[in-house]
Amino acid sequence: MPNEAPVTWIAYYIYADEAGGAKTLIREIDALTYHDAYHFASKLAPAEEFVLSVRPKSDEQILGSVRYSVDRMKEDD
Repeated sequence: MPNEAPVTWIAYYIYADEAGGAKTLIREIDALTYHDAYHFASKLAPAEEFVLSVRPKSDEQILGSVRYSVDRMKEDD
């Protein structure tokens, strides 16, 4: 079995701060598989309760889309 290089994954977190406001955090995770990346990202979560999205890192990502998602979630409440 050949050695595989890890993939860099982008973990997007949405969580509530102590005052109840919505916060976001973006982290890079190096892992071989999506499952491993999600597992590692879950262990690095910024809060006890959070929403997590993990995607492979690419040049086509738009970081503003995370803020847009948070704003949309707040509007739905």
